[in-house]
Amino acid sequence: MKAVKKAVSFISALIISVSAVTAQVQAQDYPYYIKVNRQTQVTTIYTKDDSGNYTVPYKAMICAPGAGGNTPLGKFRTPEKYRWKELMGGVWGQYSTRFAGGCLFHSACYRRPDESTLITRTFNSLGRKESLGCVRLSVADAKWIYDNCPIGTTVEVYDSPTDPLPRPVPIRLTANATYPNWDPTDPNPNNPWQKEQVKIIINEPKKFVKKGDEYAYYHLAEILHEGVTAYDIANNVIHYDISCNVNVNESGEYIIKYFATDSLGNYNENLARLVVVD
Repeated sequence: MKAVKKAVSFISALIISVSAVTAQVQAQDYPYYIKVNRQTQVTTIYTKDDSGNYTVPYKAMICAPGAGGNTPLGKFRTPEKYRWKELMGGVWGQYSTRFAGGCLFHSACYRRPDESTLITRTFNSLGRKESLGCVRLSVADAKWIYDNCPIGTTVEVYDSPTDPLPRPVPIRLTANATYPNWDPTDPNPNNPWQKEQVKIIINEPKKFVKKGDEYAYYHLAEILHEGVTAYDIANNVIHYDISCNVNVNESGEYIIKYFATDSLGNYNENLARLVVVD
């Protein structure tokens, strides 16, 4: 009888222990809610509002969901994560988080679990529907989900023509890319892209115009832009801005500041001079 009572007590304690663990899991606070818009190829991270609902858009990520609707619609919970994961076709993805069956968030594809073996074509697919069902992301974005969204985070896949935040502009690795087999966003300290910077090339660092020149007065912007090109860290031409205070009716030497920021947030500036001569 004592043995039976002990067994019953043990089972009761086990049930209480399991119930406590279950309650703890149910009570876990999930800081983020992930929504994948297949139509715009944007993944948006939401945080909670004051009422505890996930209504506050926090972060937008350009992505590559499945072609032909291979990424399923619906709501899911993330069950697993992998630092490196072998994918279909014998390729590998970094910072993978599973959310629906065989579908994962992961980086662009690699030939093997080595950060220097990026398959450039898959990185350049970001912003298009080109995967087999997974949601491809830049390494930085895949790692953000891997690091910040615990197991059990809700993922919602839907279709809509709009998103709450501006659509991120993906950087491309073209024939001009110095390191086409590295993801420029990869925080790995061995990533050679980390030593690159935005470049602003000025063919004429000093330009001259005549005081009171009517053409210079009406076409100053064209004169300042001529022979100037800005490049992102992957050597793609990008937009730049100009800051100056020039009076073509007053002789002197004026400093012209050219500045640009690429899609990854890298900033640089360069200076030139415009000389107004008598």
